[in-house]
Amino acid sequence: MMPPRPAYVACPRCQAVLRIWQHRGGNTFGGFRLWSDGLTESAGLAPSPLRGWRCGVCEVALWTDDLPWLDARFDDRERVVLLKAGSRRIEMIQAIRIATGLGLKATLELEAQLPAEIHAPLDRLGPLLETLRASGAEVEAYGTFPGGPARPVFQDLRELAIGDYDELLAGGAGADSARREREIDVRLEAWRRRNAPFRGGDEAWIRHFAWPEAEQANAARLFELLDVEDPDTALFKAEVARQLERWDECRDLVTPLLDGPRQQRARQFLELIRDRRPELCVLVVQPRR
Repeated sequence: MMPPRPAYVACPRCQAVLRIWQHRGGNTFGGFRLWSDGLTESAGLAPSPLRGWRCGVCEVALWTDDLPWLDARFDDRERVVLLKAGSRRIEMIQAIRIATGLGLKATLELEAQLPAEIHAPLDRLGPLLETLRASGAEVEAYGTFPGGPARPVFQDLRELAIGDYDELLAGGAGADSARREREIDVRLEAWRRRNAPFRGGDEAWIRHFAWPEAEQANAARLFELLDVEDPDTALFKAEVARQLERWDECRDLVTPLLDGPRQQRARQFLELIRDRRPELCVLVVQPRR
């Protein structure tokens, strides 16, 4: 998995520019585990991004699907972006090579894929920017270095506490179907957030964990909202029922799946029901390649 990079959004209430750190994808060669709540956990892929946050300025609860994403001018990493080559191309290429240490081939490849981000030590970015502008190139500069703009100061979005997800549902507008889908998404994320500490945790602690009342209420409402129109949704609903120890309802949901494409998962659920096991479980393990 690659290091996270910042992205920027605007708070709809106070208009503050807020920074959110985004993980970037990787490969799937590290193997994966499929958990009973449907989450796939991979050593090579970035974790699923959260969508429930709180503004670091005015404290309002925010759902990132609703936020305006701002363009790269808010990125605070020091760099020069080459938008268009100038007429003095040889001078431009030589300046890039000196600043970055790239070979000729790599520099030509960079030039061929505009706009191109150019990263270099801070003491080289200022002279590079000056030379590129003199060569007639169109460039933009970001970050704090000679010739670049001052670095802005941003507040980070803060993770929304699990018990505060109901704030995202207050006063929902739009069609009933849209509100329902939004509520499912919000409650599903809150439920998986509740499950997160138990992935790979101590089994004895997991078995004796008592749900806070708000988290139980969230899971119960999610159970009401989920349809059983397809096998995967039926398994989601069955998992919620199992964690709530509603064994008969869980059995009723998975039994019809014994004759379909999810029969293996259905059998795993029936074994968990038989053993009265409500804790989060791993259903599938794909080893490293």
